Amino acid sequence: MSQSASMTSTLTRKKIALYAVVVILLLLVFALYFIPEVVIGLAEQAWALCGW
Repeated sequence: MSQSASMTSTLTRKKIALYAVVVILLLLVFALYFIPEVVIGLAEQAWALCGW
């Protein structure tokens, strides 16, 4: 395998891994909307931390 092919393969794997992590995070965020208590709790926490 040549050097450039190896680098391309590594970049492709890193890109796929990055996309997978982003998709999983987005799915988790959207899944939270099915549990309104969690969203309300996060909003109250943010409200308390901002001091408003």
